[in-house]
Amino acid sequence: MSDFNTDLIDALNEIQNPYTDGRANYGKYATLSECLSKAKGTLGKHHLAISQAVHSDPDRVVTSIKHISGDCISDGGVPLHCVDKNNPQKMGAAITYARRYGLCAILGVVGDEDDDAQSATAPEALPKPKPTKKPTLDVPMPRIVAEEIPFDPGEAKEDWPAWAKKIGELIDGLRDSKALMETWTTTKPDREKLREKHPELHAKLAERAKKRRAVLENKSE
Repeated sequence: MSDFNTDLIDALNEIQNPYTDGRANYGKYATLSECLSKAKGTLGKHHLAISQAVHSDPDRVVTSIKHISGDCISDGGVPLHCVDKNNPQKMGAAITYARRYGLCAILGVVGDEDDDAQSATAPEALPKPKPTKKPTLDVPMPRIVAEEIPFDPGEAKEDWPAWAKKIGELIDGLRDSKALMETWTTTKPDREKLREKHPELHAKLAERAKKRRAVLENKSE
C-alpha cells in the first residue's frame, strides 16, 4: 500500500491554482466547482480524496484530505457567518464560500485575485488614496484682438505663434530631462491643436525640445 505522507506531498507539489472563472464586485475568483475539479484531478492520481462536512457549535465547514490507507488530515474549519440561518439560500451561500476557502487553504492554492485585503476591510478603515499630483504648468494662450476700441471680445483670436515661442523659451530654460518630459506631456492638448493649425510651428517646437533633451542628457553640446 502506498505511503500517505509521500502521496500527500507529491499531490500538493503537483496541484496548480484553479482558474478564476467567477467574477464579483471585488474582482475575479475561482468557483467551488473549479476548485473541486482541480483538486480531484490531482489528488485522485495520488490515492487521495477530499471530504468537507458542516459542523456546529461553532458553525463551521471542516475540510479533510483522506488517503486510501485510511490516514487523514483535517483543518480546524472555516467559520460559517450568515445573518439569517433560517434562509436556506443565504446559508447555502455561506457554506459554499467556506468550502471554497477551506479547500484552497488546505491545498495551498490561491482561488482569488490579491486585492490587498480591501474586500475584507471596512471602507472607513482603508487607507486614504494619495491625491494625484496635477500638472502645475499653465501657459495661457495669448490673444489677438481687434484694434478698434471698443472691440468685440468675439473677434479675439488665439495667437499660436506667440504661444509656441513662449513654450520654446520655457523648454530652453529647463535644467533636467525630467522637467522637459513633464512640460512636453502637460502641453500635449495645446500642442495637438498647434500641430493641426500650424504643423510647421509644431515641427520646429518638437525639434527644439529634442535638441534640448540631448543637451540635458549629455548626448550633444
